[in-house]
Amino acid sequence: MAEQSSGDKTEQPTGHRLEEARSRGNIPRSQDVNSSAALLAGTLALLYLGGGMVEMMQSAFRDVFRISSSLELNPDQMPALLVIASVFFLKLLGPFLLVILITAIASNIIQSGWVVATKALEPNFGALSPIKGFKRIFSSRGMVELAKGILKLIVVSWIAYATVKSVIPALIPLMDEEIGQIIGVIGKGMVKLALRLTLAFAVIAVADLLYQKWKFLHDLKMSKQEVKEEHRQMEGDPLIKGKIRQLQMQTSMNRMIKAIPTADVVLANPVHLAVALQYDPATMSAPKVIAKGKRKVAERIKAIARENGIPVIEDPELARALYKAAEVGWEVPYEFYQAVAEVMAMVYRIRKAA
Repeated sequence: MAEQSSGDKTEQPTGHRLEEARSRGNIPRSQDVNSSAALLAGTLALLYLGGGMVEMMQSAFRDVFRISSSLELNPDQMPALLVIASVFFLKLLGPFLLVILITAIASNIIQSGWVVATKALEPNFGALSPIKGFKRIFSSRGMVELAKGILKLIVVSWIAYATVKSVIPALIPLMDEEIGQIIGVIGKGMVKLALRLTLAFAVIAVADLLYQKWKFLHDLKMSKQEVKEEHRQMEGDPLIKGKIRQLQMQTSMNRMIKAIPTADVVLANPVHLAVALQYDPATMSAPKVIAKGKRKVAERIKAIARENGIPVIEDPELARALYKAAEVGWEVPYEFYQAVAEVMAMVYRIRKAA
């Protein structure tokens, strides 16, 4: 089987790519979830608030009929009447609409969290292109939306038909009853219709949310090359990082080599290791490692020390211990004070004899 090309998007999106999509407002979100939640909230709000809304309307109609005979309409009274009517409808519908608004906001936050997508507010003149518009209509997403619309139309039609069919037999005996009883039966039928539609839309919404999440991750998939490029941009080019590391090591080596002539003694393992120590009682509380190295570097340290008349003392055990325990620029650890002090005393005796 032929190998996949580097352009095939087979890799899951990285965290950085997901965060970029989120900043653009591109998040997996189902409008059907919002619609279902709003429909359910509206139905429950009508069940709990409907009685009070009916009583409020009845009271308003009684007041209107009581004062209608003595009320004279003229242009000067219209602003005041409009204010009264607006306040009435705000009191009547305000709680109902507030419940739906809070539900819509909550459903969005539950789906995708709190998102402030400033990039989504930037003008995108490409969206005005008729060609791109046709492409969006006939894209796979457009076809899915069309299929969902047809499915919802079929479901709504079938549920409405079944509900009305079940309510009609209960309406026939009420032909001679009061209008209140008829309205009550019709109201129960409407609530039954709303609950059935809510249940059906909830099933569609869950399926659509799962599809939107799958589609979101599928559209953001990356090729292996894209993953490498992103990693390179985030972490830096490995070649450049390697070059910088090499330069840093070279600079550190040069600084260390230049410091060797100031050493007081070099401890050596005959072949493999060398550690250069410096001690100034006036400025240091303990001897300090100013250079160390293995193999070729160790040989170079010893050669420079001999050129500058610095004693090179072979003490394999102490040299190995200091090499592992202390870095260049560190003071000798406390546990080595005694051994190093003996070496420094030997150095002072050699210098005194010389």
